[in-house]
Amino acid sequence: MNKKFKKLSSIALCTLMLAIAAPVGTFAESITPGKSVHASYQDVNKKIIGSINLKDYVTVSGSVVEENGKKIYKGTIGGEIESNDLFSDAFDTFNRQFKGKLYFGKPAENLVMFGKNKGFPTCSYKIHLPSNVSVDKSKILVSENSDAISKIYVDPKDSSDVVTIVMQLGNWNDYAGFFALVENEIGKSNHLIKVEIPFTIDVTNANPGDTLATITSKGECKLYYNGRLSFLYKAPIVDINAEEMSNNIIY
Repeated sequence: MNKKFKKLSSIALCTLMLAIAAPVGTFAESITPGKSVHASYQDVNKKIIGSINLKDYVTVSGSVVEENGKKIYKGTIGGEIESNDLFSDAFDTFNRQFKGKLYFGKPAENLVMFGKNKGFPTCSYKIHLPSNVSVDKSKILVSENSDAISKIYVDPKDSSDVVTIVMQLGNWNDYAGFFALVENEIGKSNHLIKVEIPFTIDVTNANPGDTLATITSKGECKLYYNGRLSFLYKAPIVDINAEEMSNNIIY
């Protein structure tokens, strides 16, 4: 093979590989002043892979009170986010990198969304609690005012030291149908998703300035192909992770 041709072929191959795995970018803007999901998405071999960071939206607050001769730190792990802020970058990515392509011989936008094991498509956010943090799960409040989410709930299968918030995406739509629901809320406020998790810590033997606990959290959204060739495609075709965060509870 001609050396010049070999060199050009190598350059072309490298360029193609970079194009396949290049970040698809984040161009959508938050409608919540001073906040952003810091999203990043990539189209890798016809799979959407990405991450978001919810640090601007997750809060931990509280104060110390006296109860029955003990000092108790009463706090709340909470957060609220507009549907626009959560989904707008994904909506832009869908229009630029997904819509119009063929996946498994069908238009990508007409593939039905599936969760794992042919289940309902969901996203989840998991909070891990240290052993000294107590949560009455019956008092956890979750709500949504978004057509893009048909249900939000706390996973009843969680152990006592974990709280998993599950959001069902749309109404078991195809991707076009789901993102039509998202599009209706782009740029609009009052489509909030809210979570409040009250907790307590016994701080009777603690001192001001002590770190009482460290609460960690992270999320994921994994969606799968389900069709006649699904036995060949067991990995998710959409794989988005909410980056792990740590929040220190200070006396």
